[in-house]
Amino acid sequence: MNKNILKKINKIQVDIGNAFKPLHSINQTFNPIFESINKIRQPIIKLQKLSMNLNTNFSKFSEVFKRVIIMLGEEGWFIDEEMPISYIRKFENISKIENNSFHKIQNDLVKYYTLNLDEIESSIIKSFPNREKIICSAFQAHKDKKYELSIPVLLTQIDGICFEKTDKYYFMKKRGTQYPETFDYVEEVIQDEFNKTLHTGLTKSFPINHSKKQRKLHNKPNTLNRHQIIHGESIEYPSKINSLKVISLINYITQILEKEE
Repeated sequence: MNKNILKKINKIQVDIGNAFKPLHSINQTFNPIFESINKIRQPIIKLQKLSMNLNTNFSKFSEVFKRVIIMLGEEGWFIDEEMPISYIRKFENISKIENNSFHKIQNDLVKYYTLNLDEIESSIIKSFPNREKIICSAFQAHKDKKYELSIPVLLTQIDGICFEKTDKYYFMKKRGTQYPETFDYVEEVIQDEFNKTLHTGLTKSFPINHSKKQRKLHNKPNTLNRHQIIHGESIEYPSKINSLKVISLINYITQILEKEE
């Protein structure tokens, strides 16, 4: 083979080697970085899997909350965000196991709201100091067993609080539907899915805010209903349980609307 050709080939090999020297230097520089990245890669993958599991569990728990809010709402009760999770689980389990078993947890609800009455009153007044006089009078009427006074007063304040915070009423229907006006507020303003779940009570039609048409369809006697009380159709509503139910509703609405500050 021609020596000149060999020299040219050798020169090309040398030139190629020189060309790759910077890459070798770069490789030596970045190898420790790549090794470090690889070391943290596995923990990152584990965190991603953990996050996925948490999101799945969070979604499941969100569904539990929704079912409990609906189940309680159908019976005229509403959750308190300070309730122990054990209460929520208990309500959920009973609703899945047996039909017509609500009486088994109603005593728990009566006890819970009776024990926490002062804290609930203080919390509502703190959130709405402009309503302090009315709220105090209503709670005092409850404590004095004047339920014929506590119930209608608190029902009026529920609509007042909703309108003050959302420009929507809870006891008025969205035009052309049987949903409360507050349905639109939740759909338009609340973006987070879990937060929407907590607001479920503002998007559903329950016996307490049923219209005349809905009351005929459901035909449940002795149901606590705002329209019948405020318009004087019902005179059998005064009772400790009914008063506590309304307290649970005004407390629930105060808590979830206060979160939107």
